[in-house]
Formats: sequence, structure tokens, C-alpha cells
Amino acid sequence: HVRVVSNFDQACKVKAFVKTLLPHYPDEFPFRSRCIMLFQELDGVDVLFFAMFVQEYGSECPEPNRRKVYIAYLDSVNYFRPRRLRTVIYHELILAYLEYARRNGFTSAYIWACPPPNKR
Repeated sequence: HVRVVSNFDQACKVKAFVKTLLPHYPDEFPFRSRCIMLFQELDGVDVLFFAMFVQEYGSECPEPNRRKVYIAYLDSVNYFRPRRLRTVIYHELILAYLEYARRNGFTSAYIWACPPPNKR
């Protein structure tokens, strides 16, 4: 089961030091925040196994974020059965969301990722 468990409007306020460097920059960027979760019923219980947080900057948002989507967070756990289909299911959910975004007028999508740890 796919569930949108959070869906609300928010705004990202531009920091004062950015405004000093880029005076023409807008004061804020409005966006829609969503949390999309994927559940599987196992032994009669809905078990969460995938979560995705997105920020959708619509056509009312000023450039450079106009009609952009940011996948801000992805996480999963190893509960999905059968295990061999886990990656396929994760990929399908992300691709389905990107198709939804495209059909709703978004022109670009970005996935935020942590840099790899410094291993010495």
C-alpha cells in the first residue's frame, strides 16, 4: 500500500547573507512537502518498509526553483517479501513518483544524497 502520510505547504526562507550576495534573489521559495510511505501487509499487519520525503516547487515559485522537485530523503528497511524484489519495488516507486511529477508540470527532479564517509 502506498500512503501519503504528510502533505502540506511550506516556504524556504532565504538567509540574510545570501540576500547580501544576491540582492535580486526572492525572500522565500514556497513549496509543497510530502511524505510518501510504502507498506506491505505481513502476517495481518501493515509493515512500513520504504519512506520518501519530497519538496515540490510549483509554477508559483520564483526561479531558480520554479517547477522543480527535490527528493530530500529516501529510506528503507529489509522487511519486504520476497527479498529478491525489494530493489525493483523501490525503483518502481521512485519512477512512478517522477512520472507523477512530470504529468503535473514539474520540469526537473533532484535527489539529495549524503557524500560518502571519509574512510582512511
